[in-house]
Amino acid sequence: MNKISPRRGFFKLLILLIIAVFLLWYFKVDVRGFADSTEGQAIIAKGKDLWYVLWDKILKEPALYLYNFFINTILPTIQSHLLNPSTPTVQGVQ
Repeated sequence: MNKISPRRGFFKLLILLIIAVFLLWYFKVDVRGFADSTEGQAIIAKGKDLWYVLWDKILKEPALYLYNFFINTILPTIQSHLLNPSTPTVQGVQ
């Protein structure tokens, strides 16, 4: 049975970003000039609006759940193990 790694999507995105940066460099695309232009500003504004909608409608609830789960469950467990380490015992070793 093949298991899909949750990190697989992150690495694909990272590779795509590296390829995109390389292509922009190779074709000498002026990203700063585009971002400073009025068209670039309009596209950036639409992207920000899209991000806010995605955050409010889709991403906010799962992100807050994971944050609260980490703060309320995992972090206290880690702190208790760091502050009160139990000494492991190995049979036959004195």
